[in-house]
Amino acid sequence: MIVCKRCGYENLDNALYCNLCKELFHKKEKMMTIEDLPSEIKSQLLDQKKKAEEKFIISNLFSGVPRKKLLTLAIIIGATIILFLIAFLFSCGK
Repeated sequence: MIVCKRCGYENLDNALYCNLCKELFHKKEKMMTIEDLPSEIKSQLLDQKKKAEEKFIISNLFSGVPRKKLLTLAIIIGATIILFLIAFLFSCGK
């Protein structure tokens, strides 16, 4: 029996709250974590989690960006790099 701390009413062991005053009972049950699993299963789960995270990052990196904008951005970046290389080569020649 669970005795309510608020009103003293005796409730069933599986009660979530007092049947008289409706006070909630806070059960202190230990929840299972990944650390509680056998090492073999734990390593498999961690590998699956890592693969899922990598796949999510790669697949969503440019999601929603139109291809035309991505192509334009790539051309601008490429042209900028080429201009810096040309400027660097000319400055080294002097």
